[in-house]
Amino acid sequence: IGLKTATATGRIGVVSKVKNVGIATGEYTFESAETNVKTNSAMKESGTTITWKPDEGVFEDNTIQYDKIYNLLKTLSYATPGLTFKLSSSSESDTIKADGIEDFFKDYLYEDKYISPVMTFKNSDDVMSVEGAMVWSKERPAELSLVNLIPTSDHGTHVTALKATLTREVNKLLNTDLKGEEIRSGWSFVISVKTLDEPVFKGQSKDTLTMTTINAPLSALLRECFVDLLQIHKDFFLKLETISLFTASGCFSV
Repeated sequence: IGLKTATATGRIGVVSKVKNVGIATGEYTFESAETNVKTNSAMKESGTTITWKPDEGVFEDNTIQYDKIYNLLKTLSYATPGLTFKLSSSSESDTIKADGIEDFFKDYLYEDKYISPVMTFKNSDDVMSVEGAMVWSKERPAELSLVNLIPTSDHGTHVTALKATLTREVNKLLNTDLKGEEIRSGWSFVISVKTLDEPVFKGQSKDTLTMTTINAPLSALLRECFVDLLQIHKDFFLKLETISLFTASGCFSV
């Protein structure tokens, strides 16, 4: 769908280099495709460059909004740690790279406001992978969720599974019956889910994941992560019960 949309609204240029092999180029529009391959055993690097130019007949305003592209690449960088994005225009340029998904917190929270360690998790099966991080702090919570690198600003099924699994496993550890809202007071998170199955979203904006079939397998992957995390950070979670009770009584706020 993305490729069809791109070629319907402009021209795509692709340049692919393969070290010690050669270079392939292509230009694609809705009506045509041109490709060219040249062998070159002296090619010193590998990589792919993709460009897109808007069709003036489709868009009334062809102005590229630099800030919006920067913010999107910044979001994508958290879910693709180690990958470097380079964004440039005639007047400015930026290099965007995250070393880990937990870098999200560095950009949106103050470290001296943390009341827990930053906890990262990662798991996968044959169909799905999940990676994320969470932290409790004295600030307004920061939240980010993605599915197949698509930001879901209104979250959805994957975040519901994250919250439910966290609540269930914390209560098991503490042998309590705390409500999810009590456990998540001051809780910030970032989660990226990648699945081979076609994601199901609400509406064309894809802001909300409505994929009920993802709930059980994702919850199982998360449970395996949380069982280990809760043991590693057991000292904090034992204190979390007290923090939650204080929050419920109005004696503590974050």
